[in-house]
Amino acid sequence: MDIDRGRFFALLNKYLHEPNGFCITYERASRPGLPACVDTEIGKELMLEKNLIDDCTLPIANYNYAAIRGRLIKRDIRVSSPTIVARAKSLGCYQPYPKRRCSTYEKNQR
Repeated sequence: MDIDRGRFFALLNKYLHEPNGFCITYERASRPGLPACVDTEIGKELMLEKNLIDDCTLPIANYNYAAIRGRLIKRDIRVSSPTIVARAKSLGCYQPYPKRRCSTYEKNQR
């Protein structure tokens, strides 16, 4: 068997306590995903933000995922910012941040 020592003794202990019902199975389960209603609310907020960015009359150029998260929290929907970014990538509402330009100090250090 290709298991470490701790796992081996944990299985041995389980077998010694219950030999008839002992079974080696993978017991982990995947975490449940977001409910569909939460996913649609995230999509609505992302599309609202996309419309603001696409409007040429407004000086908004980047997505503000923290603001989206704040608006969702006001509606009692608690999700993390990385979750919002992942949904934005899947919906096509993601702009990668431009690479930071080197300052003159950093250029002189090379």
